[in-house]
Parts: sequence; structure tokens; C-alpha cells
Amino acid sequence: MSTYLKNKIINFIKANLKKNHILVKNSKVFNYYYNSEKNLNFIVDSKYGNIRSILGYIPGSKYNKKSKTIWIALWISSKNFPTSGLRSLNKLQKKFYNFNIACLGLTKQAKKILQIINFKTGTMLHYYLLNKNITKYFIIKYPRIRKKNKVNNTFIFIKKLTKENINTIEINLENNEKNIKYFTKKYLNNPFYTYQIFLIRYKKISGIFVIRIINLDNSRAARIIDFEGNMEIIKYSSIFFSKFIKKNKCEYIDFINYGINTEFLKIANFEILKKPTVIPNFFEPLIKKNNKIYFAYKQNNKLFTPKFFKGDGDQERPNLL
Repeated sequence: MSTYLKNKIINFIKANLKKNHILVKNSKVFNYYYNSEKNLNFIVDSKYGNIRSILGYIPGSKYNKKSKTIWIALWISSKNFPTSGLRSLNKLQKKFYNFNIACLGLTKQAKKILQIINFKTGTMLHYYLLNKNITKYFIIKYPRIRKKNKVNNTFIFIKKLTKENINTIEINLENNEKNIKYFTKKYLNNPFYTYQIFLIRYKKISGIFVIRIINLDNSRAARIIDFEGNMEIIKYSSIFFSKFIKKNKCEYIDFINYGINTEFLKIANFEILKKPTVIPNFFEPLIKKNNKIYFAYKQNNKLFTPKFFKGDGDQERPNLL
């Protein structure tokens, strides 16, 4: 890794994004996301040694060598050369011409630009399951409280996955972008957060769920960060998630996604987020308002299925350490 280039990129972020950005302040975070063996995962557009734009990316192969997806994670242009960012993007597409390119957490402006150059774009859907045992809610505001949830008493198999047992489970993910190695490297070996991973199975239907608990001063929330498997398993998961948030004293569990069958979520008693309910998406620091998460992707590989979750790209990158 070029220390000289890294310092130039950090100074560029400092000057064109935020002086106190986590990538400026914390070398461990910078290296974790953008250091790849001998190289930095950045496309840089410069002239006469001066950086005009940068595009930081996370190759899916960071967690699974078979992955054919590149995640755009940081896209910044100099205020003096705003169109330079398109040159960085063009360089990325040429370098990874046979890879799928995706981005999560776009600004409205970036979404419009990518739409113009033939990226497919959209907005993530935000669902939640409320813990009715909580008497006073501090994180969620104005939740919709159903008088009675439909209960599916179907017996399901549940197993918490750890570093010790994850390689012994019976689930075929070998041809998936997200396989056992992916879940181990990205979540069980994560240096910043603690994740809980569960295998849920009903007959021949199974799926893996990744959950992170958010701890605040006076309350807790749970988030489904990632998923892989047969999405039909969600239909049978309501009791598990209800028990999980009650046991861990969480106000709710939310599930930000795109590509999951909405009927399965309804059957599992998940509510779609809509006014007047407010569920924060940013916790470092806590911002008590709803935030739309935009995505974009360009499919260059037939095996790519556009399903996106909160854990994709750099959306789980810490902002405070």
C-alpha cells in the first residue's frame, strides 16, 4: 500500500467532504475497507499531481473470492472539478467491465447521475417488528401497534452460528455471492461490531440472518443487517424475531431491504415504515428521523440478483469509534 497515495486521499477527503470524517481520523477503518494487499481500492482522477476526484470501492471478493460484484463506497469530486467524478466512474467500469457494479446509500444527486448513465436505481424498503412488551419507546416514535398479530406456530429449526460451528451447517450457498466464508469474514470476524448470526430452517427451506443490537443510554434496538437463502423462510420467522427482541429488551427489530417478497414480510407481521412512525437509520450520532436509502446497480453478470440489505457496501462502516 502506498502511504504517499493514502495520505493524499485522506487530505482530499478532509478538504472536500469532512475534516473529521472517520476515514480521516481512524486509520484502522480506512485500512479495513480500502486496503487490499499491496493496493488501495481507489480510482483516482488527477492532473499535474492534483487529485480531482476519488472513487473508493469494496470488491465482493474481499469476503468471497468467487464474488463478481464491486461496491462503490465513496465517490467525491473536487468542488472545482465536479464532473471529474464521472471520469473516475468510467475508469472503474473499464477496469471491472465484467463485474456487477452496485452502490448503496446514494445522495439524490448521485442517484440522478447514475440513472442518466443507465444504472438501475431505486429506494430501499424499511420494515419493522415492534416489541409490544415495552411500555415506553425512546428510539422509535409513533409506532403502529397492531391489536393482534397473526401467529404462525409452525415448528422451525433455529441455530446460532459461531466461528466454531458455522462450517458444519447444512445449507448450500456455494454458488451464492454470500456464502459461509462471506458471513465468517464480514460478520464473525468483524473488528468493529458484534453480530449474531442465525440459521433458520423449515423443512427444506432455510436462510441465514445477521442481526446487530444497537445499545443506547436508555434503550435498545435490533437490526437485521443481512440475509441469504430461500426468502420464503421469512414467512415462518415471526415467532423467532418476536422472542429475540423480547429476550434482548429491544424496542423493535427492523429490516431494510430491496428484493424481498413483501407478502412474506407481511405474513411475518413486519410493518412497512410510513408516517407518522419514525425509525432512525443513523445512530453514530443518533438522528431521530426517517432517511431514505437509495441504491443503484449495473448488471454485467447473469448470476447477479438485485437483492440488497443494510450490510451491503459500506453501510455498516462505523462513524464513531
